[in-house]
Amino acid sequence: MRRRSVAASLAMAALTTAAWPGTAWADVIFDQADAEELAGILAEAHEAQRVCYGWVVYVDNQNVQETSVGSNFGAGRSIDEAEGPSDCKAAVEFRASIYWRNESSIDEDTVGYEVVSNRVRPTTSDLDSLGLVSFEGLVGDDVDVDVFKAVSALPLLAADAGVAEPLEATPAPASVAAAANGAPTNSPGSDKLRQYGGAILWGFLLMFGGGMFAASALASSRPAATPPGAAPIFTLPDRVPTKEGRIRFTNPPAAGPTSPPPTTEPRRTPPGGTPATDPDRQTRPEE
Repeated sequence: MRRRSVAASLAMAALTTAAWPGTAWADVIFDQADAEELAGILAEAHEAQRVCYGWVVYVDNQNVQETSVGSNFGAGRSIDEAEGPSDCKAAVEFRASIYWRNESSIDEDTVGYEVVSNRVRPTTSDLDSLGLVSFEGLVGDDVDVDVFKAVSALPLLAADAGVAEPLEATPAPASVAAAANGAPTNSPGSDKLRQYGGAILWGFLLMFGGGMFAASALASSRPAATPPGAAPIFTLPDRVPTKEGRIRFTNPPAAGPTSPPPTTEPRRTPPGGTPATDPDRQTRPEE
């Protein structure tokens, strides 16, 4: 229950009482649903342990005093409302006093709490050992959270102190227990492997097949390897341009058999004539 201002508290209380007489909920800490839930938890513990549990939280909200009360007998009812001595062989109660001050006041918020029992234990130290309650939590806006945790822990503290028997956990339905704990199948081996073995095998086969296909594709894309010791084979184009712009044949056609040069008959000088003059021959003048 978050901290409320004095004016808001009085206005809400007046409006609620006028509109729904006899049905107003005036708990300063809890909403009605939370208070009834907490009382129900204590009622179950009381039925199992025959120990009475309750809470009393006094709140001074800027000089407006209110009290939150509840027990295993119900929200708004204290342990003192037990119908007979046999109802409670022991009693454990959480008590707290909270003082909220105005932000402009020089006084600071204060809080005090204790565990009260008609037995030696449990004590406040037992509650502190659980680390459920803090000063900041009790004076803060979410004080209901800390009070709820502290009161809910009272049956545990009573059992730990030997005042009552430990509470037994409520058994879960058979279907839920089987799913959570994994009921045995009376067969050797892992249940998970038996359940998912087929899917695991198919996954392995797919991975293996994919790897083989990738390796085959990679091998086929590689060029043929040159045998050890052999010179690499280079293929040149048939025509290669030169610097002068001419075309040079790199692979000229094979030459055929060489034919002998044509025979020429010697020139004859006709009788009484002069030898034929070679037009290419230059005549040197006589000296």
